Amino acid sequence: MQQVTLTHDKNKNSEQLKLALESLHSPIEGLIKTYNTPFSAFSRDNIDAHEALGAKDLCMATFDEHNAIKIEPKSNNEIAGRP
Repeated sequence: MQQVTLTHDKNKNSEQLKLALESLHSPIEGLIKTYNTPFSAFSRDNIDAHEALGAKDLCMATFDEHNAIKIEPKSNNEIAGRP
């Protein structure tokens, strides 16, 4: 990631950080996946530009009787983003 030098100008800092994040071109190792381009420039046509996770990255889980985490299987509707 390119270096962002912080100043006393909050708006300038915010814009510089946003541009640096949108310029990431190397894969970033995250907790649950590798992000190839986690941020892109926001526009009306690209409203999810800053969403690193999608519906396919999420799951529901419960605790079983032994307090172990039980991951619930996804239905086809959940994977497609429908209730």
